This record gives sequence, structure tokens and C-alpha cells, in this order.
Amino acid sequence: MATTVVTAEENADLIKPVTHEEIYKAVFQMDPHKAPGSDGFGASFYQDHWVALKDILCVAVKDFFRSGKLLKAVNHTLITLIPKVANPETAAHFRPINLCTTLYKILAKILVNRMRPVLQRIIHPTQSAFILHRTIHDNILIAHEIVNKFKHFKGKKGYVALKLDMEKAYDRIEWDFLLSCLQQLGFHDTWIRWIQECISTVSYSLLINNEPQGFFQPTRGLRQGDPLSPYLFIICMDVLARTLQNHSLNVKTGIGIKLAPAASCIPCLLFADDSLLFCKATS
Repeated sequence: MATTVVTAEENADLIKPVTHEEIYKAVFQMDPHKAPGSDGFGASFYQDHWVALKDILCVAVKDFFRSGKLLKAVNHTLITLIPKVANPETAAHFRPINLCTTLYKILAKILVNRMRPVLQRIIHPTQSAFILHRTIHDNILIAHEIVNKFKHFKGKKGYVALKLDMEKAYDRIEWDFLLSCLQQLGFHDTWIRWIQECISTVSYSLLINNEPQGFFQPTRGLRQGDPLSPYLFIICMDVLARTLQNHSLNVKTGIGIKLAPAASCIPCLLFADDSLLFCKATS
């Protein structure tokens, strides 16, 4: 899938023992005012009572990274439904928000902090969202330049930009596909097991009239509200970017556009789950 994979040194950093400093950093990176999960304890509770809680919290966090097992109660998630219209009548009229437990978010934050520097190197440059030292505004500027080039084309040759918006993008990620992507990129087996445990031990209850109702377990998908989800999602999207890049190398496909003769061909621009694809305007 990728020509650049995770190095042995990067894998060693990813799976090294967790330190107290990493746990402290993860706790105090969190927004203290975010809604709590099923245990009722928000980030502000852990931050305000850090001195009293730090020892037992560090033991719990380190146990996950040592054993690779996550208590199902820690990964139980409440779904609260926020109405999108004044008088909602169907499920489509609600926006589901996932409320993960703060303890789970601490684990996920540690994983994210370790993974972000690696993704900066291995994720295709057409992806601008959630990557260190990249900003979504860069791709917006490039998109403007490409559309401006469209306007100044002369002759019969023309190009088209296709905007794709994936419906329920996070919900439709297949876990097997995500884990295969991690393997292809060269992530260590231990790291993959940690990610698998985080995404596959999820359970849900619906929050209705401030009371949890029902219990069900998903078989695919990533949670909105999970600190890991955006980064796992762009790993999956990277497959699309690299596939289009490979096709753009063949002039006959018509995929991609160059802003200058000596410039690299740009097959697409990715904005997390939104994407712009560029190709010749032929039948």
C-alpha cells in the first residue's frame, strides 16, 4: 500500500512502557468541560484531584498497556441524540454524539500522542486534516489554484473536479480493513492489538431522558468522540489517496492534474472524510 512504512525505531517508541509523564500530559490535554461518559466522571474530576488519584490511575493505565486487555465497562459508551431540527420525527433528524468514559479517553490520548509524529511521515501529502504541521487551509488554497487553472484552459482539453462526501463515513469503517492497513504500513503487532482492543470492545447504550436505555455492541465503525477515531480514519483514507496516486502515474487514465509542467501530479485533495478528485473531462 505504502512505499514508506513504520521503521523499527518508530515501532520501539510506539510500544515502549508508558510513563507517569505521558499519563499526566494526556489527562491535562483534555477539555475539562466535555460531557462525562457512563461513569459520570469528566476530565475536570481527574485534573482537580490529580494528587489523590494519580497513583491508582497510573496503575490502571499501565495495566492496559501491559496486558493489552480493556475492561468492557471502561469502553462502554453512551449515545446522546442531539436534534438537528426543531421538531424531530425520525432517527435521521438527530445527531448522535458518543460519550466515552474519561479513563478510556486517557488511554486513547496516549496512543494518539505516540502515533501523530509517525503519521506525519507516512500519510500521503494530499491529506491535510489531523496531521502535525499540516493545515486544512493549505488544501483549500491548492484547490483554489486548481479551479483557477481550469478556467484558463484553452482548446478542447478540459478537467473536472469531483467532490465526494462520504455518508456516515466513520460508521462504515470495517475493522478488518483498518487492521490490514496498520499491518501493511508496518505497525508492530503489539500496537495493532492495542488498537484492536480499543475499537472492538465497544458497547453502547442510548441516553434517553437522561437515563441509559438498552445495550448493544457494534461490528464495525469508529466513534465520533473517540480521540483515536480521526487518526484511524485517515489511515483508511490513505489507501484511496495512494491508489489514485498510482493511477495518476499512467497518463492514459486521465487522473490527476499538474499546476506546472515540472510539478507533481495532484490526483486528489483530502479534507478528512471530504475529498476532491481531479481528472480529465472525458466520457
